[in-house]
Amino acid sequence: MTSSSIFDDDDGAATTCSDSGIRFEQTCGTENMRVLKAGEVTSIAFGDRGVKDAGCINKFHEQIRELIDENNCRVLILDLQGVWFLPSQSLGALMSLRKKVDRVELHNVSDELHEGLRIAQLEELLHVTYADAVK
Repeated sequence: MTSSSIFDDDDGAATTCSDSGIRFEQTCGTENMRVLKAGEVTSIAFGDRGVKDAGCINKFHEQIRELIDENNCRVLILDLQGVWFLPSQSLGALMSLRKKVDRVELHNVSDELHEGLRIAQLEELLHVTYADAVK
């Protein structure tokens, strides 16, 4: 696998571009964010545990905002495979990002997360696809 550094932030965490299809990956503690595609359509995935730490939520939110601005992103796709919970701060960050793009899509949403989005009445604002089957 080939890989090269394309970004290095203040904490020394490098992001890479590799044959695996990951454009770059940023870690925060044990949590990570993988940018799969950047452009008018930007696709991002998170580690199996999701993002629960407030500091990481803020860090990833800022990086996503920068990606949106730098790439004139119109559609933001967040792959939530394996994420079963998002704290309210994450939901607020999602809505903030929604204001910057034409469309936010949440892919591979678990039943647990779907229920939280339904209760928060965010399903109508975010385009959701489910992990197990089309509902």
